[in-house]
Amino acid sequence: LIYFTFLTSKEMVGSRMPGMFSVVFLFFVMPKVVFSLVMIIGWPFIHLIGWSRSPFSWAAIVLSILDAGAILYGAIYGKNRFEVKNVDFVSPYVPPAFDGYKIALLSDIHIGSWKGNPEPVRRFVELTNNQNPDLIVFTGDLVNHRAVELNGLEHILALLDAPDGVFSVLGNHDFGPYFPWKTKEDRAWLF
Repeated sequence: LIYFTFLTSKEMVGSRMPGMFSVVFLFFVMPKVVFSLVMIIGWPFIHLIGWSRSPFSWAAIVLSILDAGAILYGAIYGKNRFEVKNVDFVSPYVPPAFDGYKIALLSDIHIGSWKGNPEPVRRFVELTNNQNPDLIVFTGDLVNHRAVELNGLEHILALLDAPDGVFSVLGNHDFGPYFPWKTKEDRAWLF
């Protein structure tokens, strides 16, 4: 944490350190939190009712290992496994002209996670286009921290294609609120 305290927001752009730190932090902290929660839940059963500590200890160990495994899986493999989830929306308030209208919704891309590795970005663009959507929308968090994370990848994102267009709204990460900006002009550099 001390390392990140002294970095400026401009130095963090393009750095993999914040993401790596988050994974390492979660890997070491979350299993302990899970273990502690299970033991806290077990405390009244163990100390007030007199149950054995063993089932709670084993449950805490197993859940902690599963949690650590899930964090590693997500950080190493999961971020590159894109899923298409088809959802049929039915409402009496939607005009019949929209029957069969396809919207591709892309959310929480956090494109800085693939800095220097454009192949996953190409794959999700191709996967999106293969759905033949009428409209493509990004619903926030296109970047991790700064718009410059898009540098070198914008030509791939430009391949997204839908007859009614490609639109985006900003999410909390797109506004860059996670850095101590020294001036309003520095924060404007985000955009």
